[in-house]
Amino acid sequence: MSQLKISREDIHILAENTQWTKSGADKALKEHVYSTAASWQKFLKILFVSLGAGQTHLNELVFSTNIHYSIRHQASYLSHFSFLIARV
Repeated sequence: MSQLKISREDIHILAENTQWTKSGADKALKEHVYSTAASWQKFLKILFVSLGAGQTHLNELVFSTNIHYSIRHQASYLSHFSFLIARV
């Protein structure tokens, strides 16, 4: 049997419409709604791995484009020089 997910709104509605104490509502929020240190660590680990992979991919894209551009640019200079040498 699956466990029901209790939301923040559910706890606030129960606290307003019953004789539930503030400490009981706070405890329920901490147990069922608020993130724990472990869940934040997992989130940050996934975030930093994703950012690192994205940065690596971006670097490869930028540097490979610059290398191809510079090789083409140098090749066009060489063709100009070979044209000048052939004329002389």
